[in-house]
Amino acid sequence: MVRRMDSMPAASVAAGFGVSLRTARKWKSRYRQGGVEALADKSSRPLRCRSRLTEKTFGEIFSLRQKRLTGDAIAARLGLGRSSVFRALRKLGCSRLASLEVKPPVRRYQWEKPGQMLHIDIKRLGKIDGVGHRKAGTRQVCRRRPGWEYPHVCIDDASRVAGRLSNES
Repeated sequence: MVRRMDSMPAASVAAGFGVSLRTARKWKSRYRQGGVEALADKSSRPLRCRSRLTEKTFGEIFSLRQKRLTGDAIAARLGLGRSSVFRALRKLGCSRLASLEVKPPVRRYQWEKPGQMLHIDIKRLGKIDGVGHRKAGTRQVCRRRPGWEYPHVCIDDASRVAGRLSNES
């Protein structure tokens, strides 16, 4: 015979499920109000959000931002929360004043004939002589000064061909 939850003491239900007495009483109250369906898991998300911004409010925020007002000034003028305004600005893609500026197009240059413009770079690299003290097992390893390497890199602007030379001294 199946016993109804109403007839069971809350303490024995709590002990059986390993929960507190308060939780068992909450479950019992829910069972009385809605039956077995009321005991199913439900989302804890609120049914409505009273601080949700409308499309009209988004438009007002954007128009005030185009007039170069700060987020705090917009929040004060519209009577909104500071966090709501900054969230809207980020969603609109204008959270920084620099994003309102029209960026000039990138002016690229390229020389017509090979050899007219060469980009040259030199890097000084120290040579490594042998293994370190961790691999050798002793700090008594005698080092001689191996010197430096100077790789030269040259890129032709017209053809984008790169060349590399290496000097040693």
